[in-house]
Amino acid sequence: LTPVRTCSICVILNWSRKFSSRKTIQSKYRHKFVSNLINNFDFSEGSTLLSQWQAGDDVAQKRLRTLFDVVIEGEFDGDFQEQPSDNAVCVTTSLHLLTLTILNQLYGLNSKEFYKGDPQRYVRTTLMTQRLLGIRKLTLGWPVYAFGAEALGQATMYPDQHAPGADPGVSLVDRNNWNKLETPDFEGEVPRVIEAMLSSFIELTGLEPVAHLPAPYSL
Repeated sequence: LTPVRTCSICVILNWSRKFSSRKTIQSKYRHKFVSNLINNFDFSEGSTLLSQWQAGDDVAQKRLRTLFDVVIEGEFDGDFQEQPSDNAVCVTTSLHLLTLTILNQLYGLNSKEFYKGDPQRYVRTTLMTQRLLGIRKLTLGWPVYAFGAEALGQATMYPDQHAPGADPGVSLVDRNNWNKLETPDFEGEVPRVIEAMLSSFIELTGLEPVAHLPAPYSL
């Protein structure tokens, strides 16, 4: 094949217009779309695709589904290893809410299934959302405040299409018991989910994750 100066996201988006079968992707075209995501890339197509999907474009939604099908199965794991230049100043943003909306519309996942159901799927899809928007330095975020409060025992709500949050009708802390909080159970569900997310992020990117700490107002 003649080398093409493009990024794998642009290539996969162009290619997904022609091929929608996962079987086709995995057999004949699997290795064709692994290219450099860092040195030669233009992510305008990724942001355009997301804009069209948000506007309700059915074709864009089908293309996005085709892309995320193979992302979830690990076809882009190698691309997440690509690192930005040491001389670059990188920016990032929290994208897990956007990724939740994408997976809710594409697969019907609610927020509990998205955040807790499959940590590897969570990491892969949030990394791809970053790539689609042109973010070079990959990071990992999650609902830090809600997870921190839940680990301490706060009753937590998981709305279908929104991030989890403390149940306002069931307060964990008040002026009479604030000094009686116990250390979280680090073998509990939330710590185990976070550990699995961090392990997957390190494995997929080779990067050390950024530390996240919850804030008192979460309670």
